[in-house]
Amino acid sequence: MDEYGEYGYTTIKNLVLSGRLELIGGGWVMADEATTHYIELIDMYSLSLTFLNQTFGKCGHPKVGWQIDPFGHSKEHANLLRMRILY
Repeated sequence: MDEYGEYGYTTIKNLVLSGRLELIGGGWVMADEATTHYIELIDMYSLSLTFLNQTFGKCGHPKVGWQIDPFGHSKEHANLLRMRILY
């Protein structure tokens, strides 16, 4: 969040902590399932969720997963999202 500066960072953090801004999915990027192996999905979510936890604590934990891939998502990706969200 360095690109937002201290004021922007504080504003975003306050919005998340107050429940006025909700983080969706929790991925560092949106996964492209056409080229990604599930290990990369796990690594990407691990990295991003660690960042969210360190930055926002429990308030930053996503409650909703969203995969907008126009071709749909695999059963494995849905299971990974489910395990991550319910953990």
